[in-house]
Amino acid sequence: MMLPTLITVALLACPEPPPVPAPLIASVRAEQVAEQVQVLRAQPTFTGRAVGYAGIKSKAYAAFEALNEVAADSELEALLSDPSAIVRLYAFEGLLLRGHDKRELIARLRAPDESVTTQYGCIRLVQTVAEVAGRLQGPR
Repeated sequence: MMLPTLITVALLACPEPPPVPAPLIASVRAEQVAEQVQVLRAQPTFTGRAVGYAGIKSKAYAAFEALNEVAADSELEALLSDPSAIVRLYAFEGLLLRGHDKRELIARLRAPDESVTTQYGCIRLVQTVAEVAGRLQGPR
């Protein structure tokens, strides 16, 4: 009988769905958040997704994406008061992308008049934290 062979072949041809990742253990998540925050604190520039002539992803933006992937909203909210303007702005952007109210977030940003170097594409500017935050967009 050919039917059992066909069913076996069909089952072998269909890969199993990828396993659903388990929620991160709080201590592991906190460690990963701390690691990405340290990377961001070492960066001299707040960047957009693509920088330079080639439009590559900066080390800062890669760290932001990793941070945004593992950090809880409460952890990002706490980073709005970080000593580093770059960390504060990436925390702001992460919360904004998660749908938080922009005006409320701006009101909570520490040192909005502090200057920060930014780079979008090939353009580098020195702006205040408030100016940069005002230009960031929420979910697309």
